[in-house]
Formats: sequence, C-alpha cells, structure tokens
Amino acid sequence: MAGRYKRATAPLDESARARLWVSGEPDREIRPGSSPELAELVDSFYDEGGLRGSELGPVKDLEKLEKALSESGADPVAKRIQYLAERVVRVYGSGADGLNPRVVIRLRDKGFDAGVCTSVWEGRGQVHACKHEYVDVIANARYIVETNLKAEFQIARPTAHYISLLEIVPKVFVGMPETLRMVVQIMCAAAEKSMKRMGMHVPPWRRPEYVQAKWFSPHERCTSPARSSVRRKACRVEMVNKVGPVRERLAMASEF
Repeated sequence: MAGRYKRATAPLDESARARLWVSGEPDREIRPGSSPELAELVDSFYDEGGLRGSELGPVKDLEKLEKALSESGADPVAKRIQYLAERVVRVYGSGADGLNPRVVIRLRDKGFDAGVCTSVWEGRGQVHACKHEYVDVIANARYIVETNLKAEFQIARPTAHYISLLEIVPKVFVGMPETLRMVVQIMCAAAEKSMKRMGMHVPPWRRPEYVQAKWFSPHERCTSPARSSVRRKACRVEMVNKVGPVRERLAMASEF
C-alpha cells in the first residue's frame, strides 16, 4: 500500500502531501498507512486508470449493464420474441446464411409484425461506410432483435473485467432501442479501456459511433422474405452434414 501511496502522491510537493486531509475533517492529516479510506481511494485510482475510470468503475459497469438487460428480461413481449428467435438460432446456428429472414418468418407465423432491417451508412469522420442486417418487431413498442449481439463485442486480449461484462451480454438480444443504445455505450467504453490497458490501439470500428450506426442508421425494412428461397437454401446446406442432424433440422425447417 505504501508503494501505491508514494506513486499517487509523487507529483505533489512536500507541502501539498502534508496537506492531504480526510474529507470534512481539515484538522486531521493523512499519512501513509494511517487511513483505510485513503487506501481504498488510491487502490481505486490505479485499478481504474485515474479519475475517468473512477467515474465509471467495474462495479458501475456491471450494475448499469445488468439493469439495462433486466428491463428487457422483465418485458413479457420481449421474452416471447426472444424465445422464438432463440429456437431458430439453435436450429440453424448464429452464423447461418439467411438466419434473419428465418427469424422473421417464424415471428410472423406467430402473429408478430417482424421485418428484416438493413441499415446502410456513409463514411464520415471515424465512422466507416458499411451496412448491417438485423430484425425488428413492431408491437406496443419497437423491439430490436440481434441474433448474435455477444459477437459484436468480442475483442482480442480482453481484461478480466471486460470478460465479466461480456458474459452478461446475451447471444440473442431482444430489447427496445434505448436499451440497446445503453448496452453499446457501456460495452464500447469498457472495450476501449480494456484495449488501452493492454497497450492496444482502438480501431475505428470499435468506437461507439461505428457500433451504434449498425442499429441506429436509416434502414430499409422487408416484412416478406421469400419462404421458398429460404427453405431451398437450408436444404442445400444441410445435406452436406450427416444424415441424423439433417433429419432433425429439416423437421424443424418444415415449421417455416
């Protein structure tokens, strides 16, 4: 602890170090090792990288992320949408071609106003031009369905804190736009801190402006993906695999 105290107070001159007081008690001086409150302050300062980190430390990150996601988890409409979307993802896999149209077909069969959204944005500043496809559902409110949200925040050499945050992010996300925006802000800030702590450069596509553009840019919405083309494509892909899994997956595909 004494070592950290010395590093924390090194930029100060002798008189300044002598005037470190306990908050609210100006007549008490703090000396190395004499105050557990100061020990916690210095520890948190170094653990979080200074004042900026202490404003949004690990505990606050976790609390904010859990709170944002719990609101979606308590929404019965979101829970029903997530259950149906997860069934499709389990059958075809999160990286399958045509996954979003399959999710839309499934949801529309169950009475939801679902559509495949394709957002396209032009490059500007640090935001590179790109496009992204996701699903939305219009019910009592607008819900965004991302079939592999966790993958959007995978980074190299993550810190333990970042891993703990990523574990909370669901693979299949269903929630309102403001919830997703909050998740993006928390995860992008945490990713930046993680990468900087590991001495890595933060690329433009990891910054919040780029990540948010995937779901919050102007988009086109298709509510009637072709069933026949989706089914034929699924059969061609599945026949490459073994007979057992093919039968199981084609049986599920018949529901579409």
